[in-house]
Amino acid sequence: MSIKKISESGFYNLNDLGEFSKLEIENGIKVILFDEGNFSKEIIVGENSKVKLCGFLQDENDYKMFMRQTGEGSKVKIKYLLLSKNNKKTKATIHSKIESNFSKTDVFVSSLSAENGEIDLDGII
Repeated sequence: MSIKKISESGFYNLNDLGEFSKLEIENGIKVILFDEGNFSKEIIVGENSKVKLCGFLQDENDYKMFMRQTGEGSKVKIKYLLLSKNNKKTKATIHSKIESNFSKTDVFVSSLSAENGEIDLDGII
């Protein structure tokens, strides 16, 4: 899979970028990302960038998202909603790693399960 780069501030639906394994957010920009969890990915955040990632997962899959803050002064907010119903299992791995000084990450994950649905969440910050 390929590497994609975002160099301008704005809103991005990750599905519109096509399938990729790595997404690089360049230095000094503000982005809002929407993720429907159609493929696993790694997101790398540059210096003084602000990223808000909102995601929605509901299918039987083994989704993996790894956020790396490599640039100093970066701020990341991650918000996911996990849904499972009808005897299905939603499996997600959401990891965030701060590799720089003066950076911050906030993560909020809501899980809703109904009708014998199962959610398997592995989260590391």
